[in-house]
Amino acid sequence: MKKLLVLLLSVPLIGVGQQTIILSKASSNYIKWMEDENIIILDAYTIKNTDSILQLADGIILTGGEDINPLEYNNTTNLEVCGDINYERDTLERKLFDFALSNKIPLIGVCRGMQMMNVASGGTLYGDIPTEIGTEVIHRNNGEV
Repeated sequence: MKKLLVLLLSVPLIGVGQQTIILSKASSNYIKWMEDENIIILDAYTIKNTDSILQLADGIILTGGEDINPLEYNNTTNLEVCGDINYERDTLERKLFDFALSNKIPLIGVCRGMQMMNVASGGTLYGDIPTEIGTEVIHRNNGEV
């Protein structure tokens, strides 16, 4: 059986404490599931020439992470209320989305990834749910477990 090649966007996080630890936002569950299914995983952030690798990709997974820049969905008012923004990631995910759509490559979005798929398709987002809707439900985990 042919192994599938999937691009997984895993943003490195650096935790500072007693020592610097480099972690990844790509859940170990994603990685274990793909390895069990005979899938080759490439981290889209570590690829020097994404254009050449994209031609080989059988699928793309956009994972969770920071807020999407509100300017991506033409909203300047959300800039004041949204959390951290990763401009490089927004650009890369938009490129991956456009490539997947134009080349009919399977694309999965999880959390932020689904939000990027919505925005890249012309949709909008609430920048901050408590501010814009007035709910007491906590939608943002600031590192507390």
